[in-house]
Amino acid sequence: MQRNILTILLFWVLLTFPVFAEEVELELKLGLVKIMRAGQVMIFSEKGSKIPLQLKDQVQTGASSKALIRLPKKDETIQLGSRSFFGLDNLTEDQTKVSLLTGKGQFKVTPKISARKTIRRKGRKRDRFKIRTVTAVVGVRGTEFVLGASGSQTNLLTITGLVTIAPIEAPDIEVEVPENQASQVRQGLAPTPPVPIAPEIQEQIVQDDSPQVFNVVDYPPAPTIEKAREEQQSKQQESDNKEDSQEKEETEKEETVGEKESPLTQEPKLEELPLDLNSLEEVQEQLEKTKEEVIEKDRQKILELNIERE
Repeated sequence: MQRNILTILLFWVLLTFPVFAEEVELELKLGLVKIMRAGQVMIFSEKGSKIPLQLKDQVQTGASSKALIRLPKKDETIQLGSRSFFGLDNLTEDQTKVSLLTGKGQFKVTPKISARKTIRRKGRKRDRFKIRTVTAVVGVRGTEFVLGASGSQTNLLTITGLVTIAPIEAPDIEVEVPENQASQVRQGLAPTPPVPIAPEIQEQIVQDDSPQVFNVVDYPPAPTIEKAREEQQSKQQESDNKEDSQEKEETEKEETVGEKESPLTQEPKLEELPLDLNSLEEVQEQLEKTKEEVIEKDRQKILELNIERE
């Protein structure tokens, strides 16, 4: 009886706070969950409980517990494992920001379709979904992935799509992790190069409840942030030089094609024939003579006709 009264009171407290126009909802799948809001602590242990979440809420799952968070787009979900500490940091039309300080979460994020033109900065799209951990910043554009976090490291497995990961101390040192690959960020270091993960290992990571499951991954050595930044700058310089070279080649090609397609439209030069005045005079005399002969013949015909008529 007391438990039912407590549950009713907790729900009443939840309803006294304003919620989003489109609610973020947490569903308790197993165990218990603790929600911290504006200095108050609420605990739910009834399986199947659905609790609306608000901005700046902090969620903590207990041992052997699971919770499913549904974002305003109902096909976007975050599944939290045991002993996870999750925060809803910011939620706008263009971007969602959350935190996973400890624990394990499986994220499903769909690409956002917007009428607005995508803003590009240095050839990169703006990440519309960001996750902060103690050691890393994770950027998502539309994908499914698993994240394991602790106070000293963050592990990422991309199942589909593409995810970026960077150290919290140096968000510009970003590594892209394609599908079926994993990367790790340890405190004070850059992300490890992504490594392919076999299907059976992926299944193990997805099914296990603890972030410690990522220990089965054999990561390559992680570079220091300084070395990673030098390599990044070197690659960027090479990329810029390549782009400049390609632009130059394209410009030269266009100019060459333009010259071929626009030949000089000069009229062909006429050859001058030599002028022989004597020949011209002879021709003129011959024409005059011929003309007189024709006239004389016409006169003779007329005379003959007149004589016949008389």
